[in-house]
Order: sequence, then C-alpha cells, then structure tokens
Amino acid sequence: MIGFRNNRPLLKLGDCLITEYGEQWLADALEHAARRAGTTLPFKEDLLASVRYYLEHECDLSVMKASAPHAHRSGPGTPCKGA
Repeated sequence: MIGFRNNRPLLKLGDCLITEYGEQWLADALEHAARRAGTTLPFKEDLLASVRYYLEHECDLSVMKASAPHAHRSGPGTPCKGA
C-alpha cells in the first residue's frame, strides 16, 4: 500500500507525476473557465472545499491525469527536470 500526502491522488501531467500540490492551480483553472464562460464564481471557496473533500475522501484513483496548463504552472513537487 502506498500512502499519499493529504490522501490525494498523484497528478500525471504528460510524463511527469506531481506528488505535492495545493489548490491554487484548481482555483486558477476555475477562474479561467468562468472568465471564458462570461460569468463569475460567487461560491468558489465552497467549490474548492468540495473538490478537496472529494480528492481526499471519495476519489478511488491513485493517479489522476491532468491536462490543464494550470496544474503545471503551480504544481510543486514535480520530479521532472525543466517542468
């Protein structure tokens, strides 16, 4: 059995595995999506808390594929050089 920090799945971005990540990349992605949709997120903090709870308590994945550039920009802990 592998224990993950914060009980969250690893993020796979291309060939890199991001082992430690905060929530800022998700907040950035939500803000970006809202701007593109021409709206705002009045309950962003509640949405972030719900996603955090899901990742830590309900998600059965050990690795989750991340394709958004936001995960790469502010996801610390990547083992890949130059990432």
